[in-house]
Amino acid sequence: MVNFTILAGGTGAFIATYLFNSDAGSLALTKQNPTGTNPSWIGLHPTNTSILFAVNEVEEGAVQSFAIGADGILSENAIANISSGGNGPAHLLALSTGEVSVMNFGGGNGRVLSPTDDPAIFSDDAPVITFPANKSNPHETFELKNGDLLVPDLGADQIWHLKKNGSGVFEIFSQLPQPQGSGPRHIAVLGDLLLTLHETASTLTTQNLSAQDPLAIISQSSVIPDSASKNATFGAGEILLPPTSDAFPDQFIYVSNRNVSPDPADIDARGDTVAIFSVDETGQLKLENQVFTGIQGPRGLAFSGANAVDAKASDTETASTTDTRAFSIFGDRAAEFLAVGGQAGTGGVVIMQRTEGGKNMVEVARNTEVPTRTSFAWL
Repeated sequence: MVNFTILAGGTGAFIATYLFNSDAGSLALTKQNPTGTNPSWIGLHPTNTSILFAVNEVEEGAVQSFAIGADGILSENAIANISSGGNGPAHLLALSTGEVSVMNFGGGNGRVLSPTDDPAIFSDDAPVITFPANKSNPHETFELKNGDLLVPDLGADQIWHLKKNGSGVFEIFSQLPQPQGSGPRHIAVLGDLLLTLHETASTLTTQNLSAQDPLAIISQSSVIPDSASKNATFGAGEILLPPTSDAFPDQFIYVSNRNVSPDPADIDARGDTVAIFSVDETGQLKLENQVFTGIQGPRGLAFSGANAVDAKASDTETASTTDTRAFSIFGDRAAEFLAVGGQAGTGGVVIMQRTEGGKNMVEVARNTEVPTRTSFAWL
C-alpha cells in the first residue's frame, strides 16, 4: 500500500484530512472538515470505521459524531452532538461495546455514553461520574480486556478503576494511588504490567496489577532528554504500546515529551522528543533512544494500524473486528509509521518511520499548512 489517509484533531473548529504517500514521502492536506470548537481528541468507532467521534474541549464540553466518506472527508454536519457532562473533555475512547467514554479534565468527572440503535447516536441517560478528590483532572480512559475501565487522574494522583454495577452502569470500584505530585496522565497495559506516564513528574513507571501489592513501583525512569535545558519545564504527553509483528518482533514503549517552557531560550530548535523504552519480563525499564521530532508540545501520537494483530497470531477469536481490519489494511506496515503533531509552535504534522526494529525513527514526511494538531486516526 502506498497511500494512507489520516484524520487529525486539534484546536480551532475543524478536523484535518491528510493523504500520506509512503513511497513518495509526501504528506498532503486535502480537507479541513468543519466541526464544533476544539475537537482536540478524536477516535474511530471500534467496528464501524465509517464513524468518527470527537470531543469539543470547551467549558461546556461535548462529544460529536461524524460519518467518514470517501478519501477521509467527514459529513458536512455532525450526526450527533451530546454533552460530555463537564468542562474541558480532553480525551474520549470508543469502547469495544460501542459505548464512548469521555473524561472532563477541567470538570473532574466524565460519562460513558451508550449508543442507540444507530451506533453514531447516543442516548442522553448516562450519569455523570464524579471523582471524589480535592482536585481531579481525569485525562484518559483505558479499557481492560474484561471490559473494566481505568482512568488516570492527573490532579488526584490516582488511577480510578471503573466497573459496571448490576444495572450495567459504570461506577467507581477501586483506585490505584500514584506517587504524590506525579500527575498520572496516560497509561498502557502489557500483560500484568501497568505502564503509567506521569505528566507532572515526566516519568514512566511500571506496576504489577496481579501482585499482592499492585501499588508498588517496580521501575521508574525519567522521559526527559539529557540534552534538555536545565531551566526548561516539561510535561509528558502520550504513551503508546504498538503490537509486535514479523517486521517489529521486539516490544517497545513510545512516550512523548512536551517542553512547555515560556522562555523561547529554553526551547530546543530540534523540537521535542519521543522517548523509546524497552521493558524486561520483571518490569524493569530501559531507555533505548530519544528521537527529536521537530514538533513542539506533542500531545497525541498514533501509529499506522496500531491495533493490528501479529501476522503469526493463530488465536483469531481473541482479535477484535478493529484488529482484523487494521491488519488486513496495513499488513506488514502495521505500526511502521507514527503521526506526531504539537499543541504549540509551527511544526505541523510529521510522519516518522520506525527503523532498527523499532529502536529508532526517521522523518519521512511533514506538512506545516496547519501549524498544530493534537490527535490522529489512521483510516
